[in-house]
Amino acid sequence: MATTTTNHGLTKPAGTDNVDISVLNTNFDKIDAMSVLYSQSTEPTNKVAGKTLWQDTTNGLLKLWNGSSWDTIAVNGAIKEVSDDTSPSLGGNLDAADYIIGRPVIKDYAETVKAHGTTGGSITCNLEDGNIHTITLNAATTFTFSNPPASGKAGSLTLIITQGSTAYAVTWPTSIDWVGGYTLDLSTVSTDYVLTFLTLDGGTTWKGWLKVQVQTKAIYGGADDGKVRKLNPSTGAVIWTSVSFGSAAYGLACAPNGYVYVGADDGIVRRLNPSTGAVVWTSADFGTNAHGLVCDLDGNVYVGLFDGFVKKLNPSTGAVVWTSADFGTEAYGLACDSDGYIYVGADDGIVRKLDPSDGSTVWSSTDFGTDARGLTCDSDGYIYVGVYDNVVKKLNPSTGAVIWTSSGFGNNVWGITCDPDGYVYVGTSDGKVRKLNPSTGAVIWASVSFGSNVRGLAVNYYAGWGV
Repeated sequence: MATTTTNHGLTKPAGTDNVDISVLNTNFDKIDAMSVLYSQSTEPTNKVAGKTLWQDTTNGLLKLWNGSSWDTIAVNGAIKEVSDDTSPSLGGNLDAADYIIGRPVIKDYAETVKAHGTTGGSITCNLEDGNIHTITLNAATTFTFSNPPASGKAGSLTLIITQGSTAYAVTWPTSIDWVGGYTLDLSTVSTDYVLTFLTLDGGTTWKGWLKVQVQTKAIYGGADDGKVRKLNPSTGAVIWTSVSFGSAAYGLACAPNGYVYVGADDGIVRRLNPSTGAVVWTSADFGTNAHGLVCDLDGNVYVGLFDGFVKKLNPSTGAVVWTSADFGTEAYGLACDSDGYIYVGADDGIVRKLDPSDGSTVWSSTDFGTDARGLTCDSDGYIYVGVYDNVVKKLNPSTGAVIWTSSGFGNNVWGITCDPDGYVYVGTSDGKVRKLNPSTGAVIWASVSFGSNVRGLAVNYYAGWGV
């Protein structure tokens, strides 16, 4: 009685069965339809498209004949895992198809760059073309971003914009949330701007920021004539002068988004437009001189008052968030470090560190013996105090010890601030602004006299690339 083979189901007659030609033919047809595997170093001569497999023992490749050439379908048929090969290599592109590649150590890698060339108008940055895009603008341009990863996965885009001899306007997708609330200025000619964008929700929202190269854009000075002046940081030349607020402009501060805040002797804090000096909002009247002012990295505004209190203000409205304890003496100088802590210099010659969440005192310095009317912190946390005996002191942020004391300016020190490079600017009662070396306290330049005390100072800086 006939049986069938285990692997291919061929009919196998018993030894006493008559031979049936049709059964043999069926077996032959099944065999002919089977794939054939050759394991040898030379190319097989008998090849059938889609059926002939060749294990190329010379190169360790498994190939399939497609009718005109060999398709490589496996590397080294003996390998089950990449780890089985101590030096695997690819012969073409690898499409991971959105699967995870875990724990790689990457060396000497490159990224695909999508070069849009010199163009403008409507430009789509398609992440499937690459995560780095370059463009040289020759017209006003509106950007669109497309094909980010699905929500829950991070997708990033680096965009390098070149402005040539003419700077063209750029319109961004409304889905971009600019980190720090910056209003971007890409108007400098012959400049490369490097911008980074990140989405975690499939492109519904993109976080955007400029690659950071910090440059001081302006110095702001408030004076006894009630006016604020915007100065060129390289020369001290006046760029604009605000209207007079009717009382001495003591405290000045700049927020990360560029807005300028001024506290005056009328007890009011004002938010100014950095381009024009126009008033954006006016706070309530606090009933006493607003002598000290500072902004933290989130844009919150802190004001030190003549009655010894410090108040935290909402930057959008000027409303009071909290009021500190009464220090019993005028709170003149205010500063903020990178961790958000607030430092207050007062007429009792003491500097105090405050908790930004509630205004409570963290520590108090020793008494410097005279009014601490100006205060600022640099990016490394060092504290600079302008005191009423005509000098500036640099303090160790950990101990409060004096690192250096500047030479006397012959006039009372009022306003003081630092730029992102650490340079210190001082406003004095002779109406001048001086730029100091942060390592020594030596004077680098002095502005012309504005004719009255320079009570407040602030720096506006721009975070960008190559500006």
